[in-house]
Amino acid sequence: MLSPQSPPIYSIIEQVLSELDPTAYSKILRQVSLPIEKLICPKKKSRKGNIPRPQNSFVIYRRDFMAKVKLNYGHEISSNLPFVSTKAAKWWSSENSEVKNTYQIIADLARKVHIRVYPNYVFKPKKRPNKYTIKDIFFEDIPPQQQMNQPIPSPPLSNSSNSNSDNNNSQPLPSINQLLSIADDNNNYDRRMCRSFRGPY
Repeated sequence: MLSPQSPPIYSIIEQVLSELDPTAYSKILRQVSLPIEKLICPKKKSRKGNIPRPQNSFVIYRRDFMAKVKLNYGHEISSNLPFVSTKAAKWWSSENSEVKNTYQIIADLARKVHIRVYPNYVFKPKKRPNKYTIKDIFFEDIPPQQQMNQPIPSPPLSNSSNSNSDNNNSQPLPSINQLLSIADDNNNYDRRMCRSFRGPY
């Protein structure tokens, strides 16, 4: 909650927007679906009194993306947060630099509002206990990614007639990420073939 001496949030938002270059403001309005005032408005404190973190460019992009999904596909689809977040991340990665720069400008505005609304905010990263996950345990003894792409050394053979087999054995292995990406793209893959990479099911 804001102190009595602090100006209302909407006044702060108007003040920050008044400092924005008109060309940049018009550029933002052509890009976004939600009102810019809503995008740069910080969240309220939690029930525990914790101040929320300022929004970055992707968080703002995802909020706007969710509004577009709701407008085009309805609330039932837009309320599926895991689905919308996954799609937003894929779209974000494919956006050009101009679009990303636009949302970065919005994030800069949101940060200015956040500083004026919560002047005493200090970022405190949450400490998580060191717990091994199944993935950590399973990949503990696997060499780094760059080593996985190195050719397999061929064992020394006394018989020179096996030179062709030596050449075949020296082909580089595909990385684990490549294998998993292939498995993800193919819904009919044999789960037993990927068990050694994904761990037990």
